[in-house]
Amino acid sequence: MSPSTGEDWIDTFFTGGAEAIVHYYAEEFVFEDVTLFQTISDKESLYRAFLPFDDAGPDAPAGVHQFDVIRYDGGGAGSHRGKRREQRPQNYTAELWNNWSSATLQGSEYDYDEWAVMNWVWKAKHNMDFLGLPAQGKTTHTRGMTFHAYKNRKVVREFTYWNYRDVAVQLGAAQPQEKFWLAPSPGDEESPR
Repeated sequence: MSPSTGEDWIDTFFTGGAEAIVHYYAEEFVFEDVTLFQTISDKESLYRAFLPFDDAGPDAPAGVHQFDVIRYDGGGAGSHRGKRREQRPQNYTAELWNNWSSATLQGSEYDYDEWAVMNWVWKAKHNMDFLGLPAQGKTTHTRGMTFHAYKNRKVVREFTYWNYRDVAVQLGAAQPQEKFWLAPSPGDEESPR
């Protein structure tokens, strides 16, 4: 796998559509979009999840989406599989721990022989509301990251994270983060007391 493989995968969401993207996944796989609390392990559900990103032109119901890989890291893994935490941490009830860990633990039994981490940017021109936020006619940008574990060049495990808060800021539903950790700009410094 390589940066061009990553770019091909991410472009296929929009240019190839749901019909094409599901073929990147093994018969047994787990897809997880952590931001949406979405965990999928069958191709029919994966197809439905990716369908809104199909390229139907500028009038597509969900709008026009462009994904571009910024950075790719990856390579061979020999023969690996995820390592599970065996004991529940202190101060968690079984129910609470299960709520926050069960999706992540799915697929840890799958062997993989390659891995990749892709940092990407997502540009969306919205033709409708987005996750309950007024977005029609607006364009948003956000960054995300996807981890893939591959077996025989097919995805067996995926973790995707993307910055929902940044989209919410662009759509006026949240305030920008105050960057308190940055040094003040010249002229912005408070006078000594």
